[in-house]
Amino acid sequence: MNLKHINQEIFNNQIKEQVKEQDLNITFDLASQPILWINTNIIPDLLKKFDLHFNYLTDLTCYDNVDKADGNKRFILVYQLYSLENDIRLRIKLPVDEGEVVPSLSSIYLSANWLEREVFDLYGITFSSHPDLRRIMMDERFIGHPLRKEYPLKQRMQFADNIKINLDRSPTDPNKNDKNANKENDPLLNLYNPEILLNLGPSHPAMHGTLRVMCRLDGENIEDLKCELGYLHRGIEKLGENLTYHQWIVHTDRLNYCSALNNNIAYVMTVEKLLSINVPERSIWIRIICMEISRIIDHLVCIAINALDMGAMTIFWHLYHWREVAYTMIEGLCGMRLTTTYARIGGMSYDTYDGFEEHLQDFCEKLPKALDEVQNLLSNNRIWIDRTKGVGVLTKEQALTLSASGPILRASGVPFDLRRDFPYYFYPDLKFDVVVGSAGDVYDRYLVRMEEVKQSILILKQSLKELKKLKGAPIWTDVPQIAIPDKKDVYSKMEVLIHHFKIFMEGINVSKGEVYNSVEGPNGELGFYIVSRGGPKAWRMRIKSPSFLHFQLAEHMLKNEKIPDAIAIIGSLNIIAGEMDR
Repeated sequence: MNLKHINQEIFNNQIKEQVKEQDLNITFDLASQPILWINTNIIPDLLKKFDLHFNYLTDLTCYDNVDKADGNKRFILVYQLYSLENDIRLRIKLPVDEGEVVPSLSSIYLSANWLEREVFDLYGITFSSHPDLRRIMMDERFIGHPLRKEYPLKQRMQFADNIKINLDRSPTDPNKNDKNANKENDPLLNLYNPEILLNLGPSHPAMHGTLRVMCRLDGENIEDLKCELGYLHRGIEKLGENLTYHQWIVHTDRLNYCSALNNNIAYVMTVEKLLSINVPERSIWIRIICMEISRIIDHLVCIAINALDMGAMTIFWHLYHWREVAYTMIEGLCGMRLTTTYARIGGMSYDTYDGFEEHLQDFCEKLPKALDEVQNLLSNNRIWIDRTKGVGVLTKEQALTLSASGPILRASGVPFDLRRDFPYYFYPDLKFDVVVGSAGDVYDRYLVRMEEVKQSILILKQSLKELKKLKGAPIWTDVPQIAIPDKKDVYSKMEVLIHHFKIFMEGINVSKGEVYNSVEGPNGELGFYIVSRGGPKAWRMRIKSPSFLHFQLAEHMLKNEKIPDAIAIIGSLNIIAGEMDR
Protein backbone atom coordinates (compact mmCIF):
# COMPACT_ATOMS: atom_id res chain seq x y z
CA MET A 1 0.00 0.00 0.00
CA ASN A 2 1.59 3.27 -1.11
CA LEU A 3 0.24 5.91 1.23
CA LYS A 4 2.41 8.84 0.36
CA HIS A 5 0.61 12.18 0.24
CA ILE A 6 -2.82 10.81 1.07
CA ASN A 7 -5.34 12.19 3.50
CA GLN A 8 -7.00 10.47 6.42
CA GLU A 9 -10.24 9.70 4.56
CA ILE A 10 -8.45 8.00 1.65
CA PHE A 11 -6.34 6.03 4.10
CA ASN A 12 -9.46 4.90 5.97
CA ASN A 13 -10.91 3.52 2.74
CA GLN A 14 -7.66 1.82 1.74
CA ILE A 15 -7.09 0.15 5.08
CA LYS A 16 -10.62 -1.27 5.00
CA GLU A 17 -9.64 -3.25 1.92
CA GLN A 18 -6.31 -4.29 3.42
CA VAL A 19 -7.75 -5.67 6.66
CA LYS A 20 -10.27 -7.79 4.78
CA GLU A 21 -7.36 -9.69 3.27
CA GLN A 22 -5.74 -10.14 6.72
CA ASP A 23 -9.01 -11.20 8.40
CA LEU A 24 -8.81 -8.31 10.84
CA ASN A 25 -11.52 -6.04 12.16
CA ILE A 26 -11.61 -2.27 11.74
CA THR A 27 -13.94 0.26 13.33
CA PHE A 28 -13.93 4.04 13.62
CA ASP A 29 -14.18 6.32 16.63
CA LEU A 30 -16.45 9.34 16.94
CA ALA A 31 -13.81 11.53 15.24
CA SER A 32 -13.57 9.11 12.26
CA GLN A 33 -10.15 7.85 13.26
CA PRO A 34 -9.58 4.18 12.32
CA ILE A 35 -9.29 1.54 15.04
CA LEU A 36 -7.62 -1.70 13.97
CA TRP A 37 -8.49 -4.64 16.24
CA ILE A 38 -6.04 -7.53 16.39
CA ASN A 39 -6.35 -10.72 18.39
CA THR A 40 -2.76 -11.91 18.34
CA ASN A 41 0.52 -10.25 19.25
CA ILE A 42 1.50 -9.41 15.69
CA ILE A 43 1.89 -5.65 15.92
CA PRO A 44 5.59 -5.52 14.84
CA ASP A 45 4.94 -7.81 11.87
CA LEU A 46 1.72 -5.99 11.03
CA LEU A 47 3.45 -2.65 10.71
CA LYS A 48 6.07 -4.10 8.37
CA LYS A 49 3.56 -6.07 6.31
CA PHE A 50 1.30 -3.10 5.59
CA ASP A 51 4.25 -0.77 4.98
CA LEU A 52 2.22 1.92 6.72
CA HIS A 53 5.08 4.38 7.42
CA PHE A 54 3.91 4.90 10.99
CA ASN A 55 7.24 6.14 12.27
CA TYR A 56 5.89 7.84 15.38
CA LEU A 57 4.35 6.30 18.51
CA THR A 58 1.99 8.95 19.86
CA ASP A 59 0.89 6.98 22.91
CA LEU A 60 0.55 3.53 24.38
CA THR A 61 -2.01 2.88 27.08
CA CYS A 62 -4.63 0.45 28.30
CA TYR A 63 -8.12 0.26 29.74
CA ASP A 64 -9.90 -2.27 31.91
CA ASN A 65 -12.47 -4.40 30.09
CA VAL A 66 -13.84 -5.98 33.24
CA ASP A 67 -17.41 -5.36 32.01
CA LYS A 68 -16.62 -7.39 28.82
CA ALA A 69 -18.02 -4.64 26.59
CA ASP A 70 -15.13 -5.12 24.12
CA GLY A 71 -14.84 -8.91 24.05
CA ASN A 72 -14.04 -11.54 26.63
CA LYS A 73 -10.49 -10.56 27.57
CA ARG A 74 -9.74 -8.52 30.68
CA PHE A 75 -7.74 -5.62 29.20
CA ILE A 76 -7.50 -3.67 25.97
CA LEU A 77 -4.07 -2.37 25.01
CA VAL A 78 -4.25 0.78 22.89
CA TYR A 79 -1.49 1.92 20.53
CA GLN A 80 -1.81 5.42 19.03
CA LEU A 81 0.35 5.62 15.89
CA TYR A 82 1.04 8.53 13.59
CA SER A 83 2.61 8.91 10.16
CA LEU A 84 4.41 12.24 9.89
CA GLU A 85 5.00 11.55 6.23
CA ASN A 86 1.29 11.39 5.44
CA ASP A 87 -0.38 13.14 8.38
CA ILE A 88 -2.55 10.14 9.19
CA ARG A 89 -3.38 8.38 12.43
CA LEU A 90 -4.08 4.77 13.29
CA ARG A 91 -5.20 3.25 16.59
CA ILE A 92 -4.42 -0.41 17.16
CA LYS A 93 -6.26 -2.32 19.89
CA LEU A 94 -5.04 -5.59 21.35
CA PRO A 95 -7.25 -7.51 23.81
CA VAL A 96 -5.11 -9.05 26.56
CA ASP A 97 -6.10 -11.54 29.23
CA GLU A 98 -4.93 -11.72 32.82
CA GLY A 99 -1.39 -13.13 32.91
CA GLU A 100 -0.91 -12.90 29.14
CA VAL A 101 2.50 -11.65 28.00
CA VAL A 102 2.71 -9.06 25.20
CA PRO A 103 5.80 -8.45 23.02
CA SER A 104 7.50 -5.14 23.75
CA LEU A 105 7.66 -2.49 21.05
CA SER A 106 10.71 -0.84 22.63
CA SER A 107 12.95 -2.23 19.88
CA ILE A 108 10.86 -0.36 17.28
CA TYR A 109 9.98 2.77 19.26
CA LEU A 110 12.35 3.69 22.11
CA SER A 111 9.55 5.72 23.67
CA ALA A 112 7.62 2.49 24.30
CA ASN A 113 10.05 1.78 27.17
CA TRP A 114 8.42 4.11 29.71
CA LEU A 115 4.92 3.75 28.25
CA GLU A 116 5.02 -0.03 28.69
CA ARG A 117 6.41 0.37 32.20
CA GLU A 118 3.45 2.61 32.98
CA VAL A 119 0.97 0.00 31.73
CA PHE A 120 2.83 -2.69 33.72
CA ASP A 121 2.71 -0.53 36.85
CA LEU A 122 -0.90 0.65 36.69
CA TYR A 123 -2.55 -2.43 35.11
CA GLY A 124 -0.15 -5.33 35.70
CA ILE A 125 0.39 -6.34 32.06
CA THR A 126 3.81 -7.88 31.35
CA PHE A 127 5.85 -7.16 28.21
CA SER A 128 8.42 -9.68 26.97
CA SER A 129 11.89 -8.55 25.85
CA HIS A 130 11.47 -5.24 27.65
CA PRO A 131 14.87 -3.78 28.65
CA ASP A 132 13.83 -2.57 32.14
CA LEU A 133 10.33 -3.73 33.13
CA ARG A 134 9.66 -2.41 36.64
CA ARG A 135 7.24 0.01 38.26
CA ILE A 136 7.57 3.62 37.15
CA MET A 137 5.01 5.58 39.18
CA MET A 138 4.47 3.48 42.29
CA ASP A 139 6.95 2.22 44.86
CA GLU A 140 8.34 -1.25 44.11
CA ARG A 141 6.69 -2.54 47.31
CA PHE A 142 3.25 -1.24 46.32
CA ILE A 143 0.46 -3.81 46.27
CA GLY A 144 -2.01 -3.76 43.40
CA HIS A 145 -2.49 -1.80 40.20
CA PRO A 146 -4.31 1.52 40.73
CA LEU A 147 -6.09 1.91 37.38
CA ARG A 148 -7.81 -1.46 37.54
CA LYS A 149 -11.51 -0.98 38.19
CA GLU A 150 -11.54 -3.05 41.37
CA TYR A 151 -8.88 -0.85 42.97
CA PRO A 152 -10.76 1.59 45.25
CA LEU A 153 -10.58 5.32 44.75
CA LYS A 154 -9.83 5.92 48.44
CA GLN A 155 -7.26 3.56 49.94
CA ARG A 156 -4.09 4.05 51.89
CA MET A 157 -0.97 2.92 50.09
CA GLN A 158 -0.15 -0.66 51.01
CA PHE A 159 3.36 -2.08 50.96
CA ALA A 160 4.36 -5.72 50.76
CA ASP A 161 6.24 -6.91 53.86
CA ASN A 162 8.50 -9.32 51.98
CA ILE A 163 9.94 -6.71 49.60
CA LYS A 164 12.47 -4.16 50.71
CA ILE A 165 14.71 -1.66 48.94
CA ASN A 166 18.43 -2.01 49.61
CA LEU A 167 20.68 1.01 49.24
CA ASP A 168 23.34 -0.95 47.39
CA ARG A 169 21.13 -2.24 44.57
CA SER A 170 17.67 -2.19 43.09
CA PRO A 171 14.62 -3.65 44.86
CA THR A 172 15.09 -7.36 45.58
CA ASP A 173 13.18 -10.18 47.21
CA PRO A 174 14.99 -11.15 50.44
CA ASN A 175 13.39 -14.60 50.32
CA LYS A 176 15.58 -15.55 47.37
CA ASN A 177 18.55 -17.72 48.21
CA ASP A 178 20.99 -15.69 46.14
CA LYS A 179 20.50 -11.95 46.57
CA ASN A 180 23.22 -11.26 44.02
CA ALA A 181 21.75 -13.45 41.28
CA ASN A 182 21.61 -11.73 37.88
CA LYS A 183 23.46 -8.79 39.39
CA GLU A 184 25.12 -8.05 36.09
CA ASN A 185 21.68 -7.49 34.53
CA ASP A 186 20.43 -5.17 37.25
CA PRO A 187 19.44 -1.86 35.52
CA LEU A 188 20.21 0.19 38.64
CA LEU A 189 23.46 -1.56 39.51
CA ASN A 190 26.13 0.86 40.78
CA LEU A 191 23.72 3.78 40.74
CA TYR A 192 23.34 3.36 44.50
CA ASN A 193 27.06 3.39 45.24
CA PRO A 194 27.52 6.48 47.44
CA GLU A 195 31.09 7.04 46.23
CA ILE A 196 30.04 7.82 42.66
CA LEU A 197 26.38 8.82 42.97
CA LEU A 198 24.91 12.30 42.54
CA ASN A 199 21.21 12.87 43.03
CA LEU A 200 19.67 15.76 41.10
CA GLY A 201 16.32 16.17 42.79
CA PRO A 202 13.64 15.50 43.73
CA SER A 203 14.20 18.53 45.98
CA HIS A 204 16.78 20.61 44.19
CA PRO A 205 16.67 24.23 42.99
CA ALA A 206 17.79 23.19 39.50
CA MET A 207 15.00 20.63 39.06
CA HIS A 208 11.78 21.80 37.45
CA GLY A 209 9.40 19.98 39.75
CA THR A 210 9.51 16.76 41.71
CA LEU A 211 11.97 14.97 39.44
CA ARG A 212 14.94 12.80 40.35
CA VAL A 213 17.97 12.09 38.18
CA MET A 214 20.39 9.56 39.65
CA CYS A 215 23.79 10.08 38.04
CA ARG A 216 26.88 7.88 38.11
CA LEU A 217 29.87 10.17 37.77
CA ASP A 218 33.44 10.11 36.56
CA GLY A 219 34.66 13.46 37.82
CA GLU A 220 32.18 15.95 36.34
CA ASN A 221 31.12 13.62 33.53
CA ILE A 222 27.87 11.69 33.77
CA GLU A 223 28.71 8.10 32.87
CA ASP A 224 25.21 6.70 33.37
CA LEU A 225 21.90 7.80 34.83
CA LYS A 226 18.34 6.85 35.62
CA CYS A 227 15.38 9.20 35.80
CA GLU A 228 12.73 8.66 38.43
CA LEU A 229 9.26 10.11 38.75
CA GLY A 230 6.16 9.28 40.79
CA TYR A 231 6.63 11.80 43.59
CA LEU A 232 3.45 13.63 42.60
CA HIS A 233 1.12 10.68 42.12
CA ARG A 234 -2.30 12.30 42.58
CA GLY A 235 -4.47 9.72 40.85
CA ILE A 236 -5.59 12.28 38.29
CA GLU A 237 -6.64 9.71 35.69
CA LYS A 238 -8.41 7.65 38.36
CA LEU A 239 -10.29 10.79 39.39
CA GLY A 240 -11.22 11.34 35.74
CA GLU A 241 -13.04 8.00 35.82
CA ASN A 242 -14.87 8.78 39.08
CA LEU A 243 -15.96 12.39 38.51
CA THR A 244 -18.41 13.76 35.96
CA TYR A 245 -17.04 15.36 32.81
CA HIS A 246 -17.75 18.83 34.18
CA GLN A 247 -16.35 18.13 37.64
CA TRP A 248 -13.02 17.02 36.20
CA ILE A 249 -12.32 20.25 34.29
CA VAL A 250 -10.70 21.80 37.37
CA HIS A 251 -8.09 19.01 37.45
CA THR A 252 -6.83 19.96 33.97
CA ASP A 253 -5.47 23.17 35.53
CA ARG A 254 -3.06 21.04 37.54
CA LEU A 255 -1.40 19.41 34.53
CA ASN A 256 0.94 21.92 32.92
CA TYR A 257 0.12 24.73 35.34
CA CYS A 258 2.12 27.20 33.22
CA SER A 259 -0.50 26.88 30.49
CA ALA A 260 -3.71 25.86 32.25
CA LEU A 261 -5.93 27.50 29.60
CA ASN A 262 -4.53 25.21 26.94
CA ASN A 263 -5.27 22.14 29.08
CA ASN A 264 -8.85 23.28 29.77
CA ILE A 265 -9.60 23.79 26.10
CA ALA A 266 -7.95 20.57 24.87
CA TYR A 267 -10.03 18.57 27.34
CA VAL A 268 -13.40 20.17 26.60
CA MET A 269 -12.69 19.80 22.85
CA THR A 270 -12.40 16.04 23.42
CA VAL A 271 -15.67 15.81 25.34
CA GLU A 272 -17.40 17.92 22.66
CA LYS A 273 -16.23 15.42 20.04
CA LEU A 274 -17.71 12.63 22.16
CA LEU A 275 -20.98 14.57 22.24
CA SER A 276 -20.76 15.48 18.52
CA ILE A 277 -21.53 19.13 19.25
CA ASN A 278 -20.09 22.35 17.86
CA VAL A 279 -19.43 25.59 19.68
CA PRO A 280 -20.12 29.09 18.27
CA GLU A 281 -17.50 30.98 16.26
CA ARG A 282 -16.90 33.61 18.93
CA SER A 283 -16.17 30.91 21.48
CA ILE A 284 -13.67 29.29 19.09
CA TRP A 285 -11.81 32.57 18.55
CA ILE A 286 -11.66 33.15 22.31
CA ARG A 287 -10.23 29.65 22.69
CA ILE A 288 -7.59 30.22 20.02
CA ILE A 289 -6.56 33.47 21.73
CA CYS A 290 -6.37 31.71 25.10
CA MET A 291 -4.26 28.88 23.70
CA GLU A 292 -1.79 31.27 22.09
CA ILE A 293 -1.53 33.38 25.25
CA SER A 294 -0.80 30.12 27.08
CA ARG A 295 1.89 29.26 24.55
CA ILE A 296 3.54 32.65 25.03
CA ILE A 297 3.48 32.35 28.82
CA ASP A 298 4.88 28.82 28.75
CA HIS A 299 7.72 29.73 26.38
CA LEU A 300 8.60 32.87 28.35
CA VAL A 301 8.75 30.87 31.58
CA CYS A 302 10.90 28.17 29.97
CA ILE A 303 13.41 30.63 28.50
CA ALA A 304 13.51 32.75 31.67
CA ILE A 305 14.15 29.83 34.03
CA ASN A 306 16.59 28.14 31.64
CA ALA A 307 18.59 31.38 31.56
CA LEU A 308 18.31 31.78 35.35
CA ASP A 309 19.66 28.24 35.86
CA MET A 310 22.78 29.37 34.00
CA GLY A 311 23.13 32.65 35.88
CA ALA A 312 21.32 35.12 33.60
CA MET A 313 19.01 36.67 36.20
CA THR A 314 18.29 39.80 34.13
CA ILE A 315 16.53 37.69 31.49
CA PHE A 316 14.38 36.09 34.16
CA TRP A 317 12.96 39.38 35.46
CA HIS A 318 12.62 40.84 31.99
CA LEU A 319 10.45 37.98 30.71
CA TYR A 320 8.51 37.42 33.92
CA HIS A 321 7.17 40.96 33.67
CA TRP A 322 5.39 40.00 30.45
CA ARG A 323 4.20 36.77 31.97
CA GLU A 324 2.47 38.84 34.67
CA VAL A 325 0.96 41.15 32.06
CA ALA A 326 -0.54 38.10 30.33
CA TYR A 327 -1.80 36.71 33.64
CA THR A 328 -3.53 40.01 34.35
CA MET A 329 -5.50 39.66 31.11
CA ILE A 330 -6.38 36.06 32.02
CA GLU A 331 -7.52 37.23 35.47
CA GLY A 332 -9.85 39.68 33.76
CA LEU A 333 -11.29 36.88 31.63
CA CYS A 334 -12.04 34.35 34.35
CA GLY A 335 -11.05 35.76 37.74
CA MET A 336 -8.03 33.49 38.16
CA ARG A 337 -4.39 33.81 37.12
CA LEU A 338 -2.77 30.37 37.32
CA THR A 339 -5.49 27.72 37.69
CA THR A 340 -8.13 29.10 35.38
CA THR A 341 -10.89 26.54 34.70
CA TYR A 342 -12.11 28.97 32.04
CA ALA A 343 -13.38 26.62 29.33
CA ARG A 344 -16.66 24.75 29.63
CA ILE A 345 -18.12 21.86 27.65
CA GLY A 346 -20.10 23.65 24.96
CA GLY A 347 -18.68 27.13 25.46
CA MET A 348 -16.75 29.39 27.80
CA SER A 349 -17.63 30.33 31.37
CA TYR A 350 -17.48 34.07 30.54
CA ASP A 351 -17.20 36.31 27.51
CA THR A 352 -14.29 38.75 27.26
CA TYR A 353 -14.31 41.73 29.61
CA ASP A 354 -14.65 45.38 28.55
CA GLY A 355 -11.23 46.59 27.48
CA PHE A 356 -9.80 43.11 26.76
CA GLU A 357 -9.31 43.84 23.07
CA GLU A 358 -7.34 47.00 23.82
CA HIS A 359 -5.21 45.21 26.42
CA LEU A 360 -4.44 42.36 24.03
CA GLN A 361 -3.61 44.78 21.22
CA ASP A 362 -1.21 46.66 23.49
CA PHE A 363 0.35 43.35 24.61
CA CYS A 364 0.92 42.31 20.98
CA GLU A 365 2.50 45.66 20.12
CA LYS A 366 4.93 45.89 23.04
CA LEU A 367 6.04 42.28 23.60
CA PRO A 368 8.08 41.97 20.34
CA LYS A 369 10.33 44.83 21.47
CA ALA A 370 11.02 43.02 24.76
CA LEU A 371 11.80 39.83 22.83
CA ASP A 372 14.31 41.70 20.68
CA GLU A 373 15.99 43.04 23.81
CA VAL A 374 16.29 39.53 25.24
CA GLN A 375 17.74 38.20 22.00
CA ASN A 376 20.26 41.03 21.93
CA LEU A 377 21.34 40.01 25.41
CA LEU A 378 21.50 36.28 24.75
CA SER A 379 21.76 35.18 21.13
CA ASN A 380 25.28 36.51 20.53
CA ASN A 381 26.43 36.32 24.12
CA ARG A 382 29.67 34.36 24.30
CA ILE A 383 28.85 32.74 27.64
CA TRP A 384 25.33 31.78 26.54
CA ILE A 385 26.62 30.30 23.29
CA ASP A 386 29.31 28.26 25.08
CA ARG A 387 26.73 26.92 27.54
CA THR A 388 24.09 26.01 24.93
CA LYS A 389 25.56 25.35 21.47
CA GLY A 390 26.36 21.70 20.88
CA VAL A 391 24.99 20.81 24.33
CA GLY A 392 22.22 18.22 24.72
CA VAL A 393 22.02 17.36 21.04
CA LEU A 394 18.96 15.37 20.01
CA THR A 395 19.11 14.19 16.41
CA LYS A 396 16.09 14.01 14.13
CA GLU A 397 16.09 10.20 14.25
CA GLN A 398 16.34 10.15 18.05
CA ALA A 399 13.55 12.69 18.39
CA LEU A 400 11.19 10.56 16.32
CA THR A 401 11.90 7.19 17.93
CA LEU A 402 11.66 8.77 21.39
CA SER A 403 8.33 10.44 20.50
CA ALA A 404 9.49 13.99 21.16
CA SER A 405 7.00 16.68 20.19
CA GLY A 406 6.51 20.43 20.14
CA PRO A 407 9.52 22.79 20.18
CA ILE A 408 11.90 19.94 21.07
CA LEU A 409 10.94 17.95 17.97
CA ARG A 410 11.01 21.01 15.73
CA ALA A 411 14.42 22.11 17.09
CA SER A 412 15.74 18.73 15.91
CA GLY A 413 14.68 19.50 12.34
CA VAL A 414 11.23 17.86 12.13
CA PRO A 415 8.67 20.37 10.76
CA PHE A 416 5.65 18.98 12.59
CA ASP A 417 2.98 21.17 14.17
CA LEU A 418 -0.56 19.92 14.82
CA ARG A 419 -2.00 23.37 14.15
CA ARG A 420 -0.89 23.00 10.54
CA ASP A 421 -0.50 19.25 9.94
CA PHE A 422 -3.59 17.99 11.78
CA PRO A 423 -5.51 21.26 12.02
CA TYR A 424 -8.36 22.11 14.35
CA TYR A 425 -10.59 25.14 14.89
CA PHE A 426 -9.74 28.05 12.54
CA TYR A 427 -5.98 27.49 12.41
CA PRO A 428 -6.05 26.65 8.65
CA ASP A 429 -7.35 30.21 8.06
CA LEU A 430 -4.49 31.82 9.98
CA LYS A 431 -1.11 32.76 8.58
CA PHE A 432 1.87 31.66 10.66
CA ASP A 433 5.13 29.81 10.15
CA VAL A 434 6.15 26.51 11.68
CA VAL A 435 9.53 27.27 13.24
CA VAL A 436 12.17 24.60 12.65
CA GLY A 437 15.73 24.27 13.92
CA SER A 438 18.52 21.99 12.73
CA ALA A 439 21.07 21.29 15.47
CA GLY A 440 18.68 19.94 18.10
CA ASP A 441 20.75 21.42 20.94
CA VAL A 442 19.87 23.71 23.87
CA TYR A 443 20.60 26.79 21.74
CA ASP A 444 18.20 25.74 18.96
CA ARG A 445 15.47 24.91 21.46
CA TYR A 446 15.86 28.44 22.84
CA LEU A 447 15.70 30.00 19.35
CA VAL A 448 12.66 27.95 18.33
CA ARG A 449 10.72 29.03 21.42
CA MET A 450 11.65 32.68 20.92
CA GLU A 451 10.46 32.63 17.32
CA GLU A 452 7.30 30.71 18.23
CA VAL A 453 6.35 33.49 20.65
CA LYS A 454 6.56 35.92 17.71
CA GLN A 455 4.40 33.61 15.57
CA SER A 456 1.85 33.39 18.39
CA ILE A 457 1.70 37.21 18.43
CA LEU A 458 0.87 37.13 14.70
CA ILE A 459 -1.90 34.61 15.38
CA LEU A 460 -3.26 36.78 18.22
CA LYS A 461 -3.42 39.85 15.98
CA GLN A 462 -5.37 37.95 13.30
CA SER A 463 -7.67 36.34 15.87
CA LEU A 464 -8.37 39.70 17.49
CA LYS A 465 -9.65 41.09 14.18
CA GLU A 466 -12.05 38.16 13.81
CA LEU A 467 -13.18 38.45 17.42
CA LYS A 468 -14.10 42.11 16.92
CA LYS A 469 -16.37 41.15 14.01
CA LEU A 470 -18.34 38.85 16.31
CA LYS A 471 -18.92 41.28 19.16
CA GLY A 472 -22.08 40.31 21.03
CA ALA A 473 -22.31 36.91 19.33
CA PRO A 474 -23.14 33.86 21.49
CA ILE A 475 -20.41 31.87 23.21
CA TRP A 476 -22.53 28.83 24.11
CA THR A 477 -23.72 25.86 22.10
CA ASP A 478 -27.42 25.83 21.25
CA VAL A 479 -27.86 22.31 22.66
CA PRO A 480 -29.99 22.96 25.77
CA GLN A 481 -28.89 19.80 27.59
CA ILE A 482 -25.26 20.95 27.42
CA ALA A 483 -25.35 24.73 27.76
CA ILE A 484 -24.95 26.06 31.29
CA PRO A 485 -27.75 28.56 32.05
CA ASP A 486 -27.08 32.22 32.66
CA LYS A 487 -26.56 32.97 36.35
CA LYS A 488 -29.36 35.57 36.53
CA ASP A 489 -31.84 32.98 35.22
CA VAL A 490 -30.57 30.43 37.77
CA TYR A 491 -31.43 32.90 40.55
CA SER A 492 -34.88 33.78 39.19
CA LYS A 493 -36.34 30.68 37.47
CA MET A 494 -36.97 27.36 39.20
CA GLU A 495 -36.68 25.15 36.10
CA VAL A 496 -33.35 26.78 35.18
CA LEU A 497 -32.06 26.25 38.72
CA ILE A 498 -32.94 22.54 38.48
CA HIS A 499 -31.23 22.25 35.09
CA HIS A 500 -28.12 23.98 36.46
CA PHE A 501 -28.07 21.62 39.45
CA LYS A 502 -28.42 18.51 37.28
CA ILE A 503 -25.54 19.53 34.97
CA PHE A 504 -23.07 20.02 37.81
CA MET A 505 -24.21 17.38 40.29
CA GLU A 506 -25.47 14.57 38.06
CA GLY A 507 -23.48 15.44 34.95
CA ILE A 508 -24.33 15.30 31.28
CA ASN A 509 -25.06 11.99 29.59
CA VAL A 510 -22.51 10.96 26.99
CA SER A 511 -23.30 8.11 24.64
CA LYS A 512 -21.06 5.06 24.21
CA GLY A 513 -17.95 5.57 22.12
CA GLU A 514 -14.40 6.78 22.26
CA VAL A 515 -12.25 9.55 20.87
CA TYR A 516 -8.66 10.73 20.91
CA ASN A 517 -8.18 14.45 20.50
CA SER A 518 -4.95 16.41 20.70
CA VAL A 519 -3.73 19.96 20.33
CA GLU A 520 -0.34 21.55 19.75
CA GLY A 521 0.36 22.47 23.34
CA PRO A 522 3.23 24.77 24.33
CA ASN A 523 5.36 21.76 25.31
CA GLY A 524 4.20 19.45 22.54
CA GLU A 525 1.26 17.22 21.72
CA LEU A 526 -1.28 17.27 24.54
CA GLY A 527 -4.01 14.70 24.00
CA PHE A 528 -6.97 13.18 25.80
CA TYR A 529 -8.19 9.68 25.05
CA ILE A 530 -11.65 9.08 26.47
CA VAL A 531 -13.57 5.80 26.39
CA SER A 532 -17.24 6.17 27.29
CA ARG A 533 -19.59 3.37 28.31
CA GLY A 534 -22.44 5.88 28.43
CA GLY A 535 -23.47 8.13 31.29
CA PRO A 536 -21.93 11.18 32.96
CA LYS A 537 -18.46 9.70 33.72
CA ALA A 538 -15.65 8.42 31.56
CA TRP A 539 -14.79 4.72 31.60
CA ARG A 540 -11.18 5.56 30.69
CA MET A 541 -9.65 9.02 31.01
CA ARG A 542 -6.17 9.02 29.50
CA ILE A 543 -3.88 12.04 29.42
CA LYS A 544 -1.19 11.96 26.75
CA SER A 545 1.20 14.50 28.21
CA PRO A 546 4.41 15.66 26.48
CA SER A 547 6.45 15.99 29.68
CA PHE A 548 6.20 12.27 30.45
CA LEU A 549 7.98 11.36 27.22
CA HIS A 550 10.33 14.34 27.37
CA PHE A 551 11.67 13.32 30.77
CA GLN A 552 12.56 9.99 29.19
CA LEU A 553 14.69 11.95 26.71
CA ALA A 554 16.94 12.96 29.58
CA GLU A 555 18.11 9.37 30.03
CA HIS A 556 19.51 9.52 26.50
CA MET A 557 20.63 13.14 26.35
CA LEU A 558 22.53 13.47 29.63
CA LYS A 559 24.91 10.58 29.12
CA ASN A 560 28.51 11.72 28.69
CA GLU A 561 27.54 15.32 29.47
CA LYS A 562 28.91 17.34 32.38
CA ILE A 563 26.89 18.16 35.49
CA PRO A 564 26.46 21.90 34.67
CA ASP A 565 25.36 20.95 31.16
CA ALA A 566 22.75 18.59 32.63
CA ILE A 567 21.10 21.59 34.29
CA ALA A 568 20.98 23.45 30.97
CA ILE A 569 19.57 20.41 29.13
CA ILE A 570 16.84 19.67 31.65
CA GLY A 571 15.81 23.34 31.61
CA SER A 572 15.57 23.32 27.81
CA LEU A 573 13.20 20.31 27.92
CA ASN A 574 10.73 22.34 30.02
CA ILE A 575 9.45 19.34 31.96
CA ILE A 576 6.42 20.09 34.13
CA ALA A 577 5.90 17.40 36.78
CA GLY A 578 2.19 18.22 37.07
CA GLU A 579 1.39 16.72 33.68
CA MET A 580 3.84 13.84 34.02
CA ASP A 581 2.75 12.01 37.16
CA ARG A 582 -0.55 10.22 37.23
